[in-house]
Amino acid sequence: MQERGTDRFPVHELVQVWQIHHTPMDLTFLAEAFAAKVCEATGGNAYSYGPAGAS
Repeated sequence: MQERGTDRFPVHELVQVWQIHHTPMDLTFLAEAFAAKVCEATGGNAYSYGPAGAS
């Protein structure tokens, strides 16, 4: 038996695989993923949201 924590199971990655497998692929999904990667590549933060309640 291995020591705890030495062989972590990639649960986060498996959840993403499950989500992608169970999400219908449409152009909106692909466009949003592409836009996020372009934002990251140009130095932006695709996950920087404004304050709650702001539109």
